[in-house]
Amino acid sequence: MTGPIVTVTLNPAIDQTMLVEQLLVGGANRVTESRSGAGGKGINVSRVLQELGTASTATGFAPGPAGRRIELELSAAGINVDFVRTTGETRTNLTIVDTKRHVATTIHNAGPVTAAASIEALREKLSTLFAPDGWLAIGGSLPPGLEPEVYATLVRDANSAKMRTAVDTEGEALKAALSANPDLVRLSPPVLEWLAEDDLESEGDQLAAMARLHEAGVAMVLLTPREGTGLAIEPGRAWRITPPTVPTATVISEVGWTDATVAGTIEVLLAGGDFDAALRRGIAAGRATLVTPGTVLGEAATVTAFQEQVRLERIDIPTAG
Repeated sequence: MTGPIVTVTLNPAIDQTMLVEQLLVGGANRVTESRSGAGGKGINVSRVLQELGTASTATGFAPGPAGRRIELELSAAGINVDFVRTTGETRTNLTIVDTKRHVATTIHNAGPVTAAASIEALREKLSTLFAPDGWLAIGGSLPPGLEPEVYATLVRDANSAKMRTAVDTEGEALKAALSANPDLVRLSPPVLEWLAEDDLESEGDQLAAMARLHEAGVAMVLLTPREGTGLAIEPGRAWRITPPTVPTATVISEVGWTDATVAGTIEVLLAGGDFDAALRRGIAAGRATLVTPGTVLGEAATVTAFQEQVRLERIDIPTAG
């Protein structure tokens, strides 16, 4: 019997995507298409899981009237919601897609100031949602008012409840989360370099930095660049990942593609699948999201089609130095 998947979004957003034929900085721009919807890393994971046919509970903070909108939107999609309602207003993030040059410009708001006491309310809620053999997926930025240690606290709470944890964030929040030994961490190359405090110029350099994280207590480390091959390490094995080719001209939106990668990966791991099978599913879900419009995330049929195109090559794990 498997446990639940619980996703936590501490700084949710209304994600708005606008398409323009060619973005003119300092000039007038005409929008050809606009979409908006509930966003934030944990929320996106729940949305993708729902599309793939796997249930989850989305929780975290839901500030203000826009927070109510997020709750209603997710509930209408069939997703279980159990947010802590907080003061202030949920932020709005804007992505402007230049369809002629296939370039996206993103503008992220900081979010409302959140009282530290809200974390205790969330921890109490999570204690009723956690169950052995489930997964907690947390990620994204922290709202103003919260310290990075919050992520470490939530990972430790999940560990105590015999939940497994997936983390996808950056900066000091990531460093704090790593100190609690999450089961899975997804990283981008720039974030890995930031952690390593070094320029990682080769695949070998990247693998060595990932091996150090693995030896420090992270069971599965996943590196997913937007373009080119990715890398992954699990106990006793490492993988070179060649994702399906998605030409720049066919990329419609980059919103949520890394979150879809996490969703597909933990979906398979929850069901008892091997890490290599989970990688195929996760990478396919991420690539499927690149070819869906606006704030729409990867569609199940496209994920399945891409899954057959993911290539994995077994490689040696370097000795961390």
